[in-house]
Amino acid sequence: MCDTLGDAYEMAGLLSEVVSCKKATIVVILFIYLAYLALVAFIYVFEHKKNEVAVERLKAIKLDVE
Repeated sequence: MCDTLGDAYEMAGLLSEVVSCKKATIVVILFIYLAYLALVAFIYVFEHKKNEVAVERLKAIKLDVE
């Protein structure tokens, strides 16, 4: 795979690109999880306030996300 020093340098660049993509994926998943938690919190708040229309809409969105 890395027969020469030039090949090793080329593979090192690709490896750093993979690591960057992995970090970006982790950040995106974290933001999606935080948005999901906010959605669950909004459902809880609107259930407590007895707002049935908002609860139905938010639960539909939650089902789409899941």
